[in-house]
Amino acid sequence: MLFVSKGYVALHPENIPLEQQIYIAMTAKHIAATVGSVSHVSIFANANTQMILLNKIDWCYQHQLLADHLAETQVVLCRYSS
Repeated sequence: MLFVSKGYVALHPENIPLEQQIYIAMTAKHIAATVGSVSHVSIFANANTQMILLNKIDWCYQHQLLADHLAETQVVLCRYSS
């Protein structure tokens, strides 16, 4: 995995309690995630958090953009194909 080789830790949110997911988002300096439910933790990130969001489609969900705006995170949206 590219991100793991760059020092990121792979997390599986379905195995992590919500409170811990929120804590991770609040304390992370960098977050990389696919666009979708897992990326909505960005609402809990602090303004200095840099986020990389990977998107398989040509548009982004409006509620994701709102979450990123409210959290004032620095977001890079990347289009990818598997």
